[in-house]
Amino acid sequence: MLALGVALIAPAHLVRAQDETPVTPDATGAAVQQAADAVARATAQAMIEQTPQAAATAATAAIAQATANAIARTTPRKPTGLAELIRAKFPLALQISDLGQGWREFDWNRNVYFTKGETWFLSNEEYLIVYKSVDEEAVRQSPEEFRANQSPLYRETLHPTSRLQLDALPMSSILPYFVGGNSTLRSFTLKDYRDGVKDKARVVPDAYYQNLSVIYLRKIGEAIKNYNRDYLDVMPPMPTAFIARDALEPYAQNTAIFTQPGSAQPFRFNALFSGRKRAHLKGKGSWIVAYEGEAALDGSRAVLLLSGRVYRAGAKHWERLREVSKQ
Repeated sequence: MLALGVALIAPAHLVRAQDETPVTPDATGAAVQQAADAVARATAQAMIEQTPQAAATAATAAIAQATANAIARTTPRKPTGLAELIRAKFPLALQISDLGQGWREFDWNRNVYFTKGETWFLSNEEYLIVYKSVDEEAVRQSPEEFRANQSPLYRETLHPTSRLQLDALPMSSILPYFVGGNSTLRSFTLKDYRDGVKDKARVVPDAYYQNLSVIYLRKIGEAIKNYNRDYLDVMPPMPTAFIARDALEPYAQNTAIFTQPGSAQPFRFNALFSGRKRAHLKGKGSWIVAYEGEAALDGSRAVLLLSGRVYRAGAKHWERLREVSKQ
């Protein structure tokens, strides 16, 4: 039995020496209890088989495994960093009026974000700390819309008291956006976020809305094509603007495209095309499908033709198109 005792003690000592993690009293107690049970089983088996050496070997392995299991259960996992982020200096919510010197704004993934360039690590990945608008009415711009107008459209709906919530963007995702030259990162002042709805007639030129209407009508044209694809080249129901919107919303990335920029009016649709098969509309490619309900200051209107072409028609040309299209 002396040889058995030596064999039991030495391996346990080696296990503790190889593992730098200290074994807590609870972990040691659990390991000793499991090892004792294993020794009892192995000794009983050895007595039956009359092989003391087999009992020593089995008990040694049992002690090593039991000690390792106990240490693994009691060793704390490495924190992800989320709890520290929540307890850190970053407020969970801000207002635009809280943002001072050093803050920047940028558009990404059709949302507007505000940041001071601070980062945080979560599960060994670096994140950019940002604040995102929670105003559901704020209009989101794609990069092409921003480049076409060189002005952030969401400033019409956001104002100094607009609420912002804490968010974190993975640097691995947004870095290509900035490096690729698509960034709209820019500085701003609180003057940029005065009541845009009240001041937009003075701040935003009519040309801005004219250009944006053309972009929106192109997207409506794309939505109609996708609808045609799913419904065997049948045009969507469009007896009214609201019915047309309900039919096309599943095919639009942004519901803002159905409202004429600079007004609260929806784009109008040609009811003569409602529910008709494209095969029955040959020769009508120059007919109007959708158009601005309100003319611009110069009398022009943006129009979408059945052919997919979108452009601004002057006042006289609009009247001819309207007559041809039976509007």
